[in-house]
Amino acid sequence: MKTEKCKNSNKNRNNKLYNENLCDLRHACIVNITSLLKEAELLYENEFYARTFLLSYLVLEELGKLLLISDYITGVVSEEELKVGFKDHNHKIGYWHNQCQLTKDNDGTTNATITYSKDKYRYLFDLRKKSAYVDYINEMYDFTTPQDTITSNIAVEILNYAKKEFNFLISCEIFNSRIGSKAIYK
Repeated sequence: MKTEKCKNSNKNRNNKLYNENLCDLRHACIVNITSLLKEAELLYENEFYARTFLLSYLVLEELGKLLLISDYITGVVSEEELKVGFKDHNHKIGYWHNQCQLTKDNDGTTNATITYSKDKYRYLFDLRKKSAYVDYINEMYDFTTPQDTITSNIAVEILNYAKKEFNFLISCEIFNSRIGSKAIYK
């Protein structure tokens, strides 16, 4: 199971120190996700819905980054894909929502390829911006605020979704004794 870019990459990943650093990076993401979720819950309890949305969205980005790190460690993604995941918001969200496509070769061999779309979840990134910034709507400078845009319902929906997704990943990893996509798609 690999992405197309990883199938075409020849990078050697057997450096033990390098992999230990990646494991430490993975752990740091898990700690950060846990903290972001706690902070988002506190913000929701205190009716700061826009910021609840923002931190919950950041959880989804961190989940995408965590999955990229895990999948790089296990040889599912290329180093290029990993590095892009630290810079491109839509790449992280898209990778979190990846899919495993199964195909059969002429000899009957089944191949698994991880696919993802950077653009499919762009609406979440747009809402993220609206949860953080005041924006003007037209040439008359009519404006909208984060508090106008993000309601209690929107905030709790993404908060619950972020918690569910994090718990899903951790459960898959514990249950299947693997990390990343290899735990999810086992």
